[in-house]
Amino acid sequence: QPRHTPWPDLENSRATTPPLHPSYLISIIIIPLLFVHFLSPFASHYVKMTRSLMDWKASTLSTTTTMMVKLVYIFLVILFASSSSTTFTSVEAASFNFTEFSTTLSDSVIEQVVFTAEGRVAYALTAFGNVYVSYDGSYSWSRLFFEGQGDDTIYSILQTANDGVFFFGVGRHHYRTVDQGATIQTVLYGYIVESISFHPNNSDWILFTVGQDICQISPTSSSCYYTLYTSDDGGVRVFTQFLPYVIPSEVSFGNAGTYGVSPYVFYVVAAASASVANSIYNYHLYQYQDFRSLLVWQEGDSETMGSYVKQSPRLLVQSCVQLYISNEFILALSLSRSGASGQLAALYVSAYGGPMLASRFPQTIDSAATYYIQDMDNGAIWMGLYEKRDDPSDEGNLYLSNGLGQDYRLTLPYITRDTIKKTTSLALAYHNVEGIVGIVFSSRSLVPGGLAQDSVHQTQGTFNQGGSWAPLVQVYDTDHHQMTCPPAPPRPDNSTLHEDIVCSLNIDFFKHPPISSDRAIGTIFAVGTVSRGVAIGPSSTADTFMSLDAGLTWTKIHEGVKMMQVGYHGSIVIALDADEPVHSLKYSLTPQVPYSWVELNFTTPTISTQTVNTPYIMPVLNETTGLWTNQTFINTTTITNVDYHDMLVDEIRVVPSLNDRWFILEGSRDDGDTTTFIHVDFSFLNIPICQGAEDPSNPSSDYEMYTPLESSGRCLLGERVSFLRKRPSSSCFDPLPSHNTTFVDICACERADYECDYGYIIKSNTNDTCVRDESISLSPFACRPGASYQQSRGYRKIGGDQCHGDINLDSYTMVCPIPPPPPEPGIVEKVIHVVQTNPGTIAGAVIGSIAGVIVLVLIGYFGRQWYVSRAYNYQRKANFDEAPSGNMASSSSAAADLESARSENNAL
Repeated sequence: QPRHTPWPDLENSRATTPPLHPSYLISIIIIPLLFVHFLSPFASHYVKMTRSLMDWKASTLSTTTTMMVKLVYIFLVILFASSSSTTFTSVEAASFNFTEFSTTLSDSVIEQVVFTAEGRVAYALTAFGNVYVSYDGSYSWSRLFFEGQGDDTIYSILQTANDGVFFFGVGRHHYRTVDQGATIQTVLYGYIVESISFHPNNSDWILFTVGQDICQISPTSSSCYYTLYTSDDGGVRVFTQFLPYVIPSEVSFGNAGTYGVSPYVFYVVAAASASVANSIYNYHLYQYQDFRSLLVWQEGDSETMGSYVKQSPRLLVQSCVQLYISNEFILALSLSRSGASGQLAALYVSAYGGPMLASRFPQTIDSAATYYIQDMDNGAIWMGLYEKRDDPSDEGNLYLSNGLGQDYRLTLPYITRDTIKKTTSLALAYHNVEGIVGIVFSSRSLVPGGLAQDSVHQTQGTFNQGGSWAPLVQVYDTDHHQMTCPPAPPRPDNSTLHEDIVCSLNIDFFKHPPISSDRAIGTIFAVGTVSRGVAIGPSSTADTFMSLDAGLTWTKIHEGVKMMQVGYHGSIVIALDADEPVHSLKYSLTPQVPYSWVELNFTTPTISTQTVNTPYIMPVLNETTGLWTNQTFINTTTITNVDYHDMLVDEIRVVPSLNDRWFILEGSRDDGDTTTFIHVDFSFLNIPICQGAEDPSNPSSDYEMYTPLESSGRCLLGERVSFLRKRPSSSCFDPLPSHNTTFVDICACERADYECDYGYIIKSNTNDTCVRDESISLSPFACRPGASYQQSRGYRKIGGDQCHGDINLDSYTMVCPIPPPPPEPGIVEKVIHVVQTNPGTIAGAVIGSIAGVIVLVLIGYFGRQWYVSRAYNYQRKANFDEAPSGNMASSSSAAADLESARSENNAL
């Protein structure tokens, strides 16, 4: 079978080898002349010495021959170097547009950069609270001064709707601009703002909190509380005191993109009054339905305070301490008392505008556990959970919810924690491929709780939203060969360390995290090591890898650790050496092709010359005395020093313009006390524009339709969706502002589209079958008679999965039973007897009842006829006996017969 390779057909690709640069041809002529120039002093002294020792002709021949041999050798070396295949091509910096900006020592380092107006306007905030602004796409920068700022500095720069920018002050001075920096307005004057929330669509609508004066001195004082204010003009003149006793960090507008939620909704966590504000259990989450009805500005009112219309809030969650809002979910963390055991934590979630419902975890979660929300925007909630709040371990557990965010299951245990920012971050090793839902990479410990020398972590990926995980084993080197691992080192007991761990790519998630972009669908860059697991933290032997199919296959593109960035819809990729000062970067239009990388100096070197006099002693023959004596000579040489002003780059930023050809190298020189920006503009590259977007199936097109997981024959979350993207082998710039997404079809359901439902688990001996987990209690629910409910088969569809048909492991509908009506009093035993002795159908009972009634009617009718006939005959006989010719005996007998007839009638 042909060997699978992730590489494109290089022979038929449209990528071309960079042409031979003119500097190569010039160097062939110039460098030999330079060698002759520098070697001439040595040749002169050599000739003088040999003239006194031997014949001049022989000396001249020897000198000439030696010099010719050296020049020919140098020429051949240069010719060989220029004609051989090189990895990097040298390009002069003059071919590009570079600008450099550095902060002064008094401004310290830059901590924040904000771009607006599609990258044309940029703001930079230094650690000392000074602001710089650029109005030309970060080419040039200037200090931004604020009127009346005084000694107050800027704490943070916040971006608002419609390219607005808010400058959050440390003291009582705050500013904003809504016209891309043309004018600066003073807002919220005189208030020390604790927190602020902007409406996602209207920069004039704000919620901000202000604390009492005592809060600045003693935030934990019982007299310290915070009040919510509102404004509908950005805080320029209208700000209304709205609600006291709020938690500042838990005041927020709803996300304008949240499905099913009004864009005018906002949320507040607050206490009802001062008497209960001293307990965290008395703070509840409220939802206000319409921000527009709060403020009514009255014309002609000169007062600063506006008026507001009160509205009744909706109570969502009691004892709420944290609030999270995304495009799909609203999640709240609540605390409750639990007697002697302390506190219990509960999560409540609203999915797509639905009601707030309690979430369920496989076990009781104590409030001492620490939550970290990894992701809430991809069809499910990914949550990291630590068991210790005060001292979280180096490992956490990764939980995943169902599509409604309610029921959680452990999807991957013992996840590696951020080792770089351990004291400030609870982030776990996690990377979601941008632009594609359902593909996630993480790193877990294979020896949890083991000794340090046994610690081994392995990168695993999921291609079905956490349904299953596997290591990254399809890894290729620059020669397109499958990479292998060396034998595991032996241990002192002659056993092999980690010998049963598969050889795979293990990614560094923290120091050099993976890079993916929704503008370059399916392209991922990562730093890692091909090994049988790695120790925690970055590896000193790591290399740089690339994937063009969303992580199914990986290719080594650079030796060592490179800092990567991708721009212009994946058209251009730049890389530079990480963790060391550099003065050059490398870029490529086809990064998967080894010889396509071009080296570029981004600084202007400083050239200086230095004259060096070197004394040396040589024996000289005295022609008069005939004796040899030592004499001192001076060798004068000129040394050229080139200072490239190397820079330690901390981050490569992409200026968010329509073409993404602008990059900013952010770093520092020397002692690192200041920040240096290098603006790199690739707009001057003479690169053709990609063609053929209207017909990507044509082989001559620069575009292709990329379908994730298509090469493996699998569907992604139950459907096939294709993305238009530039062919990786095309050397062109992609000008399209957005790429079309084409829905192909819905896939038939498979086992991989399902995961175990809440309360079920896969055991080692169940052959991938979900069985009941008896350790998880499924609480009974009230089954209202006649109502329906969902009965689980032990499986549930993975969050966001759209498959349909074939197998069906979904839950099914059951109807709650309807009990029979209670029997009438007094006939309970008779009814029970009938039911026990005659279990006929309802139809049989009805027919039998009708037949019985008919029989009784007939008996009554014929009985009455018989009685009338008997009575008539007895009456006639009595009349006959009472005739005069009769005797007394006969009369007595007739009377007795008549009495007997009457008795029978009564009995009947």
